[in-house]
Amino acid sequence: LPKLASTWARLVKLDGQFLARNVHHKLATVVVQLLNVKTAAVTVLLFCYYYFYFYNAPTSKRIMLTDYLITVKTGNHFGAGTDSNVFIQLFGEDGHSEEWHLKHSKHHKNKFERNKTDQFIFSQIKCCGKLYKVIVRHDNSGICSSWHLEYVEVSDISLRTTFRFPCHRWIGGGFFHMFPKIKQLTCTEETIGPSKLEPSV
Repeated sequence: LPKLASTWARLVKLDGQFLARNVHHKLATVVVQLLNVKTAAVTVLLFCYYYFYFYNAPTSKRIMLTDYLITVKTGNHFGAGTDSNVFIQLFGEDGHSEEWHLKHSKHHKNKFERNKTDQFIFSQIKCCGKLYKVIVRHDNSGICSSWHLEYVEVSDISLRTTFRFPCHRWIGGGFFHMFPKIKQLTCTEETIGPSKLEPSV
């Protein structure tokens, strides 16, 4: 009888351990399944947020980065070039840029010379949308500060659009600094198509 009781106790203990292990395994399976469901739900929610609040949002609500190619043509007049530091700021339907220093020309080390075209690239910039004006200025520094600006073109690489801003005016310098050193230019022409770098001349 004692042996039978001992054997029965061992069987009960083993069965309890088996049941415990079985319960633990089932609980772990349920937890994993719940985690998978939670992960899938979070993924779906993130996708819905992206789709409805970003992809379908109006252009003015998006944060889109682009590259800008800025083309500057100096006029063909005596003394048209300038040694001053030139700056530009873009204004569009989706906001405006910071004021940029037109420092490194793609074609000329000595930039803004008579009848020359200079180009400048600004990369990974917040897109301003459709441009309607630019502000161009210089600091009147250098020996020859007066500058005859023919036009400015701004190419938005992402929009594949080029905006033209004619000037045909002197900026800064002159006798007693009679010319204004800041000029607001309005867009008069919008061209759809890929932008291109001007050949070095």
